[in-house]
This record gives sequence, C-alpha cells and structure tokens, in this order.
Amino acid sequence: MAVRERVRAARERSRRRLDGLPWQANAEVPAGELRRRWPLPGPPAALLRDAELRGGNLRGPDRVLRMSWTLADLAGRAAPDREDVARALSLRGGAVLP
Repeated sequence: MAVRERVRAARERSRRRLDGLPWQANAEVPAGELRRRWPLPGPPAALLRDAELRGGNLRGPDRVLRMSWTLADLAGRAAPDREDVARALSLRGGAVLP
C-alpha cells in the first residue's frame, strides 16, 4: 500500500475514534484522556509503565503513548500492541526492554 494511502487510512481511523470529541488527531488528545478512554491492553501497558518508572521526563511517556496510537493507526490495528509501544520508545530514544 502506498504511503499516502496508509496515512489517509490512519487519519480516518483516528477521526472515527475521536468522533464527537474536541480533538482531531492523536497528538491533540491529552494523555490522561488517552489513558482513561482507550486504555492499553496488558503487555503494551506493562512496557509503557516500565518506561515511566525508568524515565525522568514526565512528558516522555505521554508522547510515547500518543506515538503508539499513531503507529497502531498506520498499521490498521484497533489499539497499540507491544511492538507499537516498543517502536515508539525507540523513536523517542528510549531503550526497549526485552
């Protein structure tokens, strides 16, 4: 699938999830709202929690969470999996746990 089509499809998935809410993109959603409305399932949540415990920047995990949702949208998944969180952590410069 062409990059343009993947991005278009990802934006549409995000729009459907955010329909009726005051945000239009994952980057605009406050992390607290992401965590409350769309909690991560077990393994991805555990990986993010471990990163939060190791990190010093309190906003870093929030950015990783938003990026994880974007990666899941690009892949066509309903929610981020462990790989999405691991990739988001690596893109933010954080070490990924085994």
